[in-house]
Formats: sequence, C-alpha cells, structure tokens
Amino acid sequence: MGLIFTPIYDLIESGVSTKWLSAGLQLGASIVIISLMLGLMRAAAVKAWGYASQLPARSHTVDRDRKHAEQLGLDTSDVNWRKTFPLNLFAPESRTPRNAFHYLRARRLIAFTKVESLRRLAGAEHLIDVSFERLLSTLLTLARPRYSATLSLLPLYAYAWDRSPRADWDKFITFVSGLVEQKAFLPLSLALVGLVVVASPSPLLDRIRARDEAAKETNKLLTELNGLLGEFRMAYADWVDIMESSRHEYFRRLASDSTQSTWTWTPHDGPNQKHFWPNQINDRLGGAAARRLEAAGTRVTEHMETIRDKGLSPVAHRILSPVWSSFRMSTLDNPMSHWTREIGMHYPLQPDNISRELKEKVIRLSRQVELTETESSVATALKLDWELTRTMYHFDDRLRDAYLLQKRLDRVATFLNKRLYGTTWSRLLSVAKS
Repeated sequence: MGLIFTPIYDLIESGVSTKWLSAGLQLGASIVIISLMLGLMRAAAVKAWGYASQLPARSHTVDRDRKHAEQLGLDTSDVNWRKTFPLNLFAPESRTPRNAFHYLRARRLIAFTKVESLRRLAGAEHLIDVSFERLLSTLLTLARPRYSATLSLLPLYAYAWDRSPRADWDKFITFVSGLVEQKAFLPLSLALVGLVVVASPSPLLDRIRARDEAAKETNKLLTELNGLLGEFRMAYADWVDIMESSRHEYFRRLASDSTQSTWTWTPHDGPNQKHFWPNQINDRLGGAAARRLEAAGTRVTEHMETIRDKGLSPVAHRILSPVWSSFRMSTLDNPMSHWTREIGMHYPLQPDNISRELKEKVIRLSRQVELTETESSVATALKLDWELTRTMYHFDDRLRDAYLLQKRLDRVATFLNKRLYGTTWSRLLSVAKS
C-alpha cells in the first residue's frame, strides 16, 4: 500500500504549501484510490463468479465428447458405434494413458451420469456461489461511505505518523485526554445528541417504531414462509427422486413416440427396434407427487405475493441478505419483487415443463425422422441417436440443477430456522440477559 500512497502524498506535499489544503487533497486522493480498488475488486469477483459457475456446464458437451470417442478409434458415423466402445478403463483399447484420457471423457456418451457425480457437481457449484457471495458482501460493505472513509484514513494516518514529530502526537493525545476528563464533556455530548433527535425533519422515535413494526411483521411472514418451504422441499425431493429413476422411461417414451413405436433408445445400446418395455412416465408426470409439488409451489408463490402486497419486500430483502443469492437463484424472489416480469417460481424438472417439453420434442424429432426416412433406416437411427444423446446431456444437467436448488433451499431454511430457534450464542446471550 505504501508503494501506491506514499509517492502521491509526497507529490501533494511538495506542490501545496498550505498544510490544511495539503491534508484535504491527500484525503481526497485516498478516497478516490480506495474506491477504485474496491470497484475493481468487485468487478473482478463478479467476473470470476460468472466464469466459475459455468465450469460444470462447459466440462462436457456432446460434440466435444464425440471427438474424444473418435480419438479412441470409434466410427461415430456408424449406427453401431456404441457396441465397439471399450468396456472399462482396463480394456485393451484404453490401457494407454492417452486412450484412458479419451475414454474418461467420452464415457458419458453411453450412460447416464451417476447420481453421486451430479450431487458432487451441485455441491461444488453451491460452494462456489456461497464463497463468492460472501466475498462480494464483504466488498459491498467496505464500499459503504463510513467504511470506505475509515479505510481512506488509514494510509493517511500511517503516512502522518511516519513523518510527524513525536511531540505533535503527544500534544494531540494530551488534548484529547484532557477533553474526556472534563466533567462537562458527557452532558454536552448528550445535549448535542438530543438536539439532533429533536431537530430532525421527522421524529426519530416514529421512524424507529415504524422500522421495528415492519421488521416484526416481516419476521412473522418469514416464519410462515419457513413452514411452506419445508413442505415444498419435501415435495420437491420426492419429485426429483422420481425423475432420477425415470430417466430410462423418459427416453424410451421419447424415441417410441417420435418414430411411431418403431424405435426405442437407451444410452448403452443406442437405437433399437427389438426390445420394448412398459412405460409409466405419463402416469408419473400426472401422479400424486407432481400434484403435491405444484400445490406446494403455489402456496409458496401466494405467500411471497402477500409479502409484496404489504410493501415488506425491502424489509425481507434486508433480513435475508446473508442468504440472498441462494434466495434469488432459487427464483423465490420472483413473486415478491415489484420489478420482475416473471410470475411465480420456476425450478428445474417442473412437472408442467416436463410434460410440455416431452410433447414438443416428440414433434420436433418426428419431423427430423421423416426427413431422414427417405434416405435409409440407418440414417434415421443415427439421427435419432445423436439427437437423443444431446437431450440426455440436457436432462442430466437439469437434474444437477435440481440438486443445486435443493442445496439453496436448504441454506435458506437453515437461516430461517436459526432466526426462529436461535443459535448457541444467541441462547447463551438471552440467558445472560435474563
């Protein structure tokens, strides 16, 4: 820090002879430099956060993994290319370090991503979000006027301490000590505070009372929200488990409906015309778990709209500021905000969206299959294979997003529970107070 501030302070002192003017310019330079540094650090943190949050999505794409499969010597233009894929990492085709690397990158093409891997990726992404949120929160706090002014005084204080004679500092400390020891100092200070309170444009006591009443009402609404979130979290966990176990049925149904029950498809075998299994995906999409989740989401949305209609959104924002990024990224703030165009919550693997997307993808795949049927059945199977592989990647990514949403909701619920039941420190403090 001295390498930045000392040359500037020396330049100001050499160019300005008036002592008080020189001190003012030095303070102004400190404020500008500190503000610029905090702004640059905040911008860099936002940029790094955006890049880090996209790493899981960038790690695997169908085209990139397909190139890795071709590096293993597989002909991906052949409809039976999956049958020649190495069985495991120790197969003869993948024993060399180079082939082992390509095998590890390309194996997602022939199987759904394991649930444990998706949960680990969601946990890593959540940790990144929480870490950057705390960093940005600290930077925003330091950027407030009272904190940035204090930071701006520190280099100036160090500079003055280093260059001023010790006798000047002793005189200043003696003056302050004598002022504190004066018996009239405390009454005078209290009188000044009372004058500020009375002379304020609006009564300060009324503002304090209004703030406390708004906080009390918001705390009551957030306590009710905690109960509704508990219902939604349990319903969503059950629904995600159903979607997790229905991945094979979803893609068999998608392949069957788009080819008029001619083809079926699995990640390991690819397109197949021989084996068909009973499909219950429609029953699950309209089942009790889906209806329970939609009802819980509706109750949460209506409650958030109540907070908005009562004008308590800013108060709720301030109370939830420690976990606001998790609250906002889970779209809980959509129905509470006056400025968003979104209506209600939106979350990964939403039942209505799954049903609608299934119908839309069946229509789109049917059209693509019709275009390739004029060529040959092999071309149809190959087109179907790669389209469903891309859909599989997208479905796994949304499943990872669902696990990430669960972690965000858990973090918000943990924060609300601590406010409701207290922590160890708050309970000890209340016991000591009583």
